Amino acid sequence: MDAGEHQHLGSCATSNRERPQKHEDSRKTEYDQFFYALAGAQRGPADAMDNPSAIVSIDWINDTGNNASLSYFGDVSVTQNGVKLDNAYYLTNPEGFVDNGHILNSQPGVKATVQYAVELRDETSPITVTFTPYDNGKPESKTFQLE
Repeated sequence: MDAGEHQHLGSCATSNRERPQKHEDSRKTEYDQFFYALAGAQRGPADAMDNPSAIVSIDWINDTGNNASLSYFGDVSVTQNGVKLDNAYYLTNPEGFVDNGHILNSQPGVKATVQYAVELRDETSPITVTFTPYDNGKPESKTFQLE
């Protein structure tokens, strides 16, 4: 896989054995053994405290040769108007959402999507997702306008 092939974000894990197609937003990092893409963000349901929420997704591929979780490679933060957003907690998870998916191990070569649920400070401002690799790589951010 080339350095420009894939990179994603999120707290729900689904996987398949297909290699991702080349994607202009893809990044390769962590000793050249990890691909990710800041995939998207969407409005989520109200959380357990009835606050508005958003669900952010990251697609990634573990190319290390060993099982590993997304949390092994870097840190994800989500901000709105420059303020870090708190995690959202649901009484009943939305369909397909896996809480703490970023700590679940993925097999080598498997594409996985991890989702993070966050409490919104307001319902109209965009949110910015930042992935900071632990290997001293450059942090990458992407801003999403929720619809």
